[in-house]
Amino acid sequence: MEGAKLIATTNPDVPTHWLKTDYIDNNALCGSMLNVFFHIDDNTTLPADYVESLKKEYTGVYYDRFICGDWVVANGAIYKIFSDAPTAFYAAEIPSFEYVNIGLDFGGNGSQHALVCTGITHDMRELYALKSERIPAADMTPQALYKRVRVFCEGMLKRYGKISAVYADSAEQTLIAGLREALRPLGIVVKNSRKREINDRIRASTMLMGGGRFRLVSEECGSLVNAFKGAVWNDKIIGKEERLDDGTSDIDTLDAFEYSFERYIPQLIRKL
Repeated sequence: MEGAKLIATTNPDVPTHWLKTDYIDNNALCGSMLNVFFHIDDNTTLPADYVESLKKEYTGVYYDRFICGDWVVANGAIYKIFSDAPTAFYAAEIPSFEYVNIGLDFGGNGSQHALVCTGITHDMRELYALKSERIPAADMTPQALYKRVRVFCEGMLKRYGKISAVYADSAEQTLIAGLREALRPLGIVVKNSRKREINDRIRASTMLMGGGRFRLVSEECGSLVNAFKGAVWNDKIIGKEERLDDGTSDIDTLDAFEYSFERYIPQLIRKL
């Protein structure tokens, strides 16, 4: 209608996003559009400790966008906060857990099967990586894989007393069916991974790291430590951020790690 106005808010994204190129940076619209930038520190109603906690939780590209307000391209190390000081995330002691879950990513040509066990504390505030393992996929029969997964699960049952569920790559329903049969004698439930958007899973992981709510058992999680250190953004993709998956980094272990807790991301983030 005549005189109608659109009032919109946004967080920054990539600099080539259509909202920025077609509208915010469009000089032809400068007479009919008002752009106002607000930094987080401009909001005087927010408690100082809350602002400080947000600044700690967002890291890397997410800090540049959500805290600094910059329209930037994701590049370099994804988990830089971990890579810069991995020992800061090593668990000094292990608490009791509400959930003990195992994520399983099935390997294929040129990749490996990956297992990661994580624990979530009773208050849903902390995530612990308890054990990770890679299993060669080449020439391995399904029966041999089931045996390796069962041994992994038995070790976690013995150590932590329970396994809430195994979350397996939902793309491999035949393997999942066989795995359910193999783990049924242990009373372990095998469920499909939810496969949330990868960047949502990455953002949750980095927020937990930045907020001091992620720990790992260093002597049991060597493959996960290496996976965090080796993960980088794909600089060949223009217009969006994407985790590089060309065989040079261990994406399988990262997927398994994320499968293990992705169903609980909303509860974990609410506690940040």
